[in-house]
Amino acid sequence: MVATVSGLVALCEVLRAKTRLEVFVGRPDEEVPGVHVWAWGLFEDVNVRNFRRPVASDADGTDNAGASPVLRVLVLVRPAHTLEGLARLCAVREVLLAMPILDVDGSRVRVTISSMEVDQLSRLFTAAALPLSLCLSVELRGA
Repeated sequence: MVATVSGLVALCEVLRAKTRLEVFVGRPDEEVPGVHVWAWGLFEDVNVRNFRRPVASDADGTDNAGASPVLRVLVLVRPAHTLEGLARLCAVREVLLAMPILDVDGSRVRVTISSMEVDQLSRLFTAAALPLSLCLSVELRGA
């Protein structure tokens, strides 16, 4: 489960350090300038779900065999539709491309820029009552 909370925290720390911008976790706020990392979905990686792996237990004794979470986030910048906003988003993209693997407490988290269909992106923004804006779709998963 490193790819979830710890991976998200590590991603934000890297973005903060490399871009020197304010980085926030959560639903983006139009009034707050900076980089907003909005976690919107936790999914199972269907490509590895069916592989047999040794059974391991978490600290609470629960079986985590086959667990392969993928945390999907959108990275948005504010102000969104300005040259400054586009420059910020490009800076974030460069950092993500340069750091595809994060070391988090001895575990590795793969950071991948992914694509989203426009209709899925539009539905997500509509459901959150946000105006559609420039963003990067990113996935975090254990490596």
